[in-house]
Amino acid sequence: DKKFYKEGLIPITEEEANEILNPLPDIEDARKQKHTEINHWRDIQENGVITFTWNNHSWDASKASQDRLAPVLVVAKSGQLPPGFFWTDANNEDVPVTVDDLTAIDAGMTQAMVNMGWKIHERQREMKKEVDELMRASDILNYSVGWTDDNGN
Repeated sequence: DKKFYKEGLIPITEEEANEILNPLPDIEDARKQKHTEINHWRDIQENGVITFTWNNHSWDASKASQDRLAPVLVVAKSGQLPPGFFWTDANNEDVPVTVDDLTAIDAGMTQAMVNMGWKIHERQREMKKEVDELMRASDILNYSVGWTDDNGN
């Protein structure tokens, strides 16, 4: 619906008025803005919760978990773990572990991080390609950043 004003003025819709009063950035600025948003999403994902299963337990595999395990593994390999040492799984259960167990948990963490890191990398590259193929700033700005489903895919 175009609203009419004083004689000689051009009638415009609310949407047209909004475009005039709030212009969109040019297409390259919109792309840069969306790429920055995608990079931020990637960083959040890479620092998020990652788990894996080993020996009938679910284990955390985040960067923080790897940082916690690294010095423990050094001590374990030197034979200096305290008696009755355990590691706490992702379900907050204390699990008695040996040096070999800790080594296996470390390997599982690394593998889980690599697998998830690859999925994150693939998805962020896919999103950037899709954004680069859009030809209108409004489409770029409305592009939804994230996984295509709730399962990290």
